[in-house]
Amino acid sequence: MTNIAVVYCSRYGSTKQYAQWLAEDLGADLYDVRRVYKEKLETYDTIVFGGGLYYGVIKGLSRLKRNYASIRESNLVVFAVGLTPPENKKLLDNVAQGNLSPAMRKKAGFFYLVGSTDYDKLGPFHKLFMKKYRGQEPAPLSRESLAPIEECVRSFEQEGPKEA
Repeated sequence: MTNIAVVYCSRYGSTKQYAQWLAEDLGADLYDVRRVYKEKLETYDTIVFGGGLYYGVIKGLSRLKRNYASIRESNLVVFAVGLTPPENKKLLDNVAQGNLSPAMRKKAGFFYLVGSTDYDKLGPFHKLFMKKYRGQEPAPLSRESLAPIEECVRSFEQEGPKEA
C-alpha cells in the first residue's frame, strides 16, 4: 500500500467519523486539517481530504488548495459530506467545479457522502437553516459507503501518481 494521509475538517462529527474509518481501512495516517502542515503532507504518495459541505463550500479544503503546488505530485481524493440527496448529480457536479481548481478536478477523485444531522448539536445559524429537520432522528452513517473511495485509493497502487 502506498503512503496515505487522510485529512479532514469536521464541524459536527460525520466527516471525522468517515475519515477515521477510512484511515483504519486503508492503514493511513489521520490528520485534522487545522493541525497538519504542508511539509508533512509533502511526504505522502496519496492524500484523501474530507470536509463538510456548507452552502456549496467544502469546509477546510481552502487550506489544502493553498498548498496544492507542494502536493501536486501526490494522488488526491476529495470527499464532501452533507445532507444533499446524492441523486442530485447536477448540484454535486457544481460542488466539485466550485471547490476544486481545474488542475485538481483533472487529477482528483471526487466523492460525496451523506452525513448525519443531530438538530440539538447544531449552532444557532445552522439550527435556523435546518429547522425543517427538527425532531427527525439523525440517519446513521454508513461505513459501506466508503467502498468507492477505498477502491479509488487502492487503484493508485497500480497506476502510480496522476499527472498534475
